Amino acid sequence: YEEPELLPERLPLLRTMTTPMEELTARPERVRESLTGALPEFEVNIAASECQIGSGYLPDRRLESVCVTIDHEQDAPPRRLLNELRGLSIPVIGRLNQGQLWLDMRGAERIDELAMVLSALKSGKTQ
Repeated sequence: YEEPELLPERLPLLRTMTTPMEELTARPERVRESLTGALPEFEVNIAASECQIGSGYLPDRRLESVCVTIDHEQDAPPRRLLNELRGLSIPVIGRLNQGQLWLDMRGAERIDELAMVLSALKSGKTQ
């Protein structure tokens, strides 16, 4: 490649994979604030996590990351919320883990846009 120092700017996946943890740990508080305001019946926290790079050459390789976790005293609401997030004007993709919905901040590059979309959630839809 010409200008290898510019590769993260030109290759979004490489940028995502090489985002430093210092930058990732700055992202979740804004998301947590948006979700706490929009979904008061849910418990929203921040947790250390790992994300899987993918399959093919490195199927078991994981990267250190940080997530916003969304929990509820009942099992069904996180599942419904997962579907609701996918149906937003800008789809938000999460994963269910240990009965909680996890939003990985490694995939949350445009944090202001994400926070705005999440703050539009209405808590009544998820019950």
